[in-house]
Parts: sequence; C-alpha cells; structure tokens
Amino acid sequence: MTAKSEVEMGDPRPQADQFPARPFKPQKAALVVTLLVFVVWMAYLTTVYLHQVSPVRPV
Repeated sequence: MTAKSEVEMGDPRPQADQFPARPFKPQKAALVVTLLVFVVWMAYLTTVYLHQVSPVRPV
C-alpha cells in the first residue's frame, strides 16, 4: 500500500460552502442580549445585597 500525498487524498476538513452561514435573526439576538443583561444585572444586585447584609470588612 503506497502512501498518497495530501493533494491526492484531498483536504479532510469540511469546506465553507458545505455549511452555509445561518441567517441572522435579530429577534434571537435581541433575546440573547436581553438575557445576558438580565443575568449581569441580577448578579450585580445580589452582590450589592450581600454586601449590605454582611459587609466585607478589611482585615
């Protein structure tokens, strides 16, 4: 069995045209951004609340 060169074997990686770009959905993008902002905002409020309940004292 002879070893074939890369040119004869072909590139095993999938080509770009095999996977067409997904259409951009502004509704889905807006939902993702809204959820991200919501999570960050809730984390911020939780941090502020916890610091009020038991403030972190410098040693």
